[in-house]
Amino acid sequence: MPPSFLLTNGIALAIALSVVGLVFAFILIKKVVGADAGNEKMTEIASAIQQGAKAYLNRQVMAVSLIAVVVFAAVWWLRGGLTAAGFVVGAVCSLAAGYIGMMIAVRANVRTAQAASVSSHSALKVAFNGGAVTGLLVVALGLLSVGVFYLVVRGTGAHAKHAIDSLVGLALGSSLISVFARLGGGIYTKAADVGADLVGKNEQNLNEDDPRNPATIADNVGDNVGDCAGMAADVFETYAVSLIGGVLVGHLTVGTEAAVVYPFVLCGLAIIASLIGIGWVNFIKQEATASLVCGVAVSGIVASALFWWSTAAIFPQGIKIGEMAVSSTNLFYCAAVGLVMTLLVVWITNYYTSTHHKPVRLIAIAVVSMLSLSGIVISLDAFGPITDNAGGIAVMAGLPESVRKITDELDAVGNTMKAVTKGYAIASAGLAAMVLFGSYVEDLQAFVGHKVSFDLMDHRVVIGMFIGGLLPFLFTSFCMSAVGNAAGAVVREVRRQITAKPGILTGADTPDYAQCVDIVTKAALGQMIVPALLPLIFVIAVSFLGMEALGGVLIGTIVTGLFVGISMTSAGGAWDNAKKFIEEGNHGGKGSFAHQAAVTGDTVGDPYKDTAGPAVNPMIKVVNILAILIIPIAFKAVTK
Repeated sequence: MPPSFLLTNGIALAIALSVVGLVFAFILIKKVVGADAGNEKMTEIASAIQQGAKAYLNRQVMAVSLIAVVVFAAVWWLRGGLTAAGFVVGAVCSLAAGYIGMMIAVRANVRTAQAASVSSHSALKVAFNGGAVTGLLVVALGLLSVGVFYLVVRGTGAHAKHAIDSLVGLALGSSLISVFARLGGGIYTKAADVGADLVGKNEQNLNEDDPRNPATIADNVGDNVGDCAGMAADVFETYAVSLIGGVLVGHLTVGTEAAVVYPFVLCGLAIIASLIGIGWVNFIKQEATASLVCGVAVSGIVASALFWWSTAAIFPQGIKIGEMAVSSTNLFYCAAVGLVMTLLVVWITNYYTSTHHKPVRLIAIAVVSMLSLSGIVISLDAFGPITDNAGGIAVMAGLPESVRKITDELDAVGNTMKAVTKGYAIASAGLAAMVLFGSYVEDLQAFVGHKVSFDLMDHRVVIGMFIGGLLPFLFTSFCMSAVGNAAGAVVREVRRQITAKPGILTGADTPDYAQCVDIVTKAALGQMIVPALLPLIFVIAVSFLGMEALGGVLIGTIVTGLFVGISMTSAGGAWDNAKKFIEEGNHGGKGSFAHQAAVTGDTVGDPYKDTAGPAVNPMIKVVNILAILIIPIAFKAVTK
């Protein structure tokens, strides 16, 4: 392939590779759905989980749509029809990635449980392929939507800068869905989980996923709406924003068509690398953690080779930024840093959250390049709820203990993989947020007509930084309170059912699972509104103090938000696996004082790792995107 081909057809190639990703996603869908779904009892339980997940997402879409209509009108007024159209594209694609991925995940769970009766590797393959559907949908739809929208806008005769600016609407659409998906799904899953544990385990001494617990089905539904639909929307948004940011940086710093094409080519080639990594997990038989980590490593190695070739082909003479010359080799090193950081995040988080390493055992005693591998990394995240649900189905369907042993082992690996991907998402969000901050500065300077600086001697900047630094803490506190309120509703319902029908505990009566699902759905949707509106309130309020103060808010939010998000997700994952470590028979095992303490600690760690921590990620980017969009109105209001 000659170098000139990439220069003239790079975006078209990226779009074609995104279509290839979609094709493979649908091949995996067919493979997962075609697997053995087990006996009648297993399919009955799986069907209840599917119905609950579908009902929740449908009601969430209706609730978010009302807010989206208002935001759509505001974007049209502020930025015009093209940006508003981008908003719709981003929102729809984000929803589609999460919705389709989740509906496959709730079908993969029962098939994973059945495969576990054959072998551990068979169960691993089914669970991973179910997760890989979500991973491929995220990157393929992200690249396809950004690439096609950019070419369509350019096709109208718009200048490259105007076409890139219109992509801000696409970023906002995906961000809006991401915040609500993360918040609503996170509140749902942890309210059901905490409520089920507090009554089932601590009060009634029931095991995990005991069918006598009325909140069991709601708990399994929550795993999917939080960690499949929520995570997919989250990383879709981060992927799209990072790609848009990379294109913007290339245009602003280099100003050539090659610099705009380059990020698209990297993302397209990374799909090939992700497909090879997925193939590794399927065809190379290894222990679960080793298989998944090696799959990511293989993808990274293949991606680095493809990045080396494409960088040399697109920039044979290097580039010039101002007076500084940058060789193609140095450009490749920049891309390689992102790949290395991805592998480091996987390795470090695995060490601090896995039951096989010292930190968890001590507790039982007591970006464009980085985002390019999203296809396989997000496969690891969706793997978690699938294996968790598989274990639940195995217990409720009365499958042999040997099956539950395999699903428990995979679930522990899944918890670590979820922690890995949450750390990955938050770290990449930090890079995306920095790019968005740069875009905010560039747009502000273009609007005011002169250079803008954020001087620490300017009291407005300092005030803004303090306010921005406060926002992640206030936001996460509202998230934790929301989980507590929703979990309280679950606790009351479980107690009511057990009191009204004592036969539930003996097996004489059947719990009303649907009632718990309905209660958690209503509570989650109601509780997510206030925290979701906090970024909007802060940005609008601070903008009247001046654009310098708003810039300070962005900086403060990025800095504290990253540390809060990473610490919450990692600590929560470690607490969860510490509980599992004790349940394996260590420190007295189930029913011991250590186990009771671990369950109590997990009720804090769960909303840490699955609600508050992950939701910080889209919150940071929403603040930055809103700041960019509000520049025209806020500047006029301040100057008056």
